[in-house]
Amino acid sequence: GSAGAWLAQGPWPETVRIAIYVAALHARPPISVSDELTAAYWVALDALVTTVATVPEKPEPVPAYVVATPGRELVVWGITFRILEHLRSLSAL
Repeated sequence: GSAGAWLAQGPWPETVRIAIYVAALHARPPISVSDELTAAYWVALDALVTTVATVPEKPEPVPAYVVATPGRELVVWGITFRILEHLRSLSAL
């Protein structure tokens, strides 16, 4: 179902609103990526640990998750971090 709409914060003058939808799955379907994504990963919500990270787009460290994957560390920050924090707070209910 719907998890609401979120406003993206960025350098653009117009507001970007992102609608979030959540579904329960009994199995992990295959993931296929488009030209907009180079990779996708399955990560359990309870495996995410809040920390701070440095990203090229910001002068100061930002709240983030740092996720270890085979061959590289992924940094999840910005609106994706805020949405996942919201979902984690709901799963704690």
